[in-house]
Amino acid sequence: MRASNPGMKILVARIIPVEPSGCAACPQRVVALNKAIPGWAAGKSTAQSPITVLDQWTGFTAATDTNAGV
Repeated sequence: MRASNPGMKILVARIIPVEPSGCAACPQRVVALNKAIPGWAAGKSTAQSPITVLDQWTGFTAATDTNAGV
């Protein structure tokens, strides 16, 4: 993407909580991934093309905001 537009601004969102049936490890995996996103973004961000991390996690509850926990 940056090859096409070196000055682009990139938005990356933390993943919403998940609680799918049949995947007991999924909620913790999402937590681990979300913890890694800010460091990844900081390492890839540049002054010319910054990466901003968005928080879609806060205020979202998989049990009440989805039908299937995903």
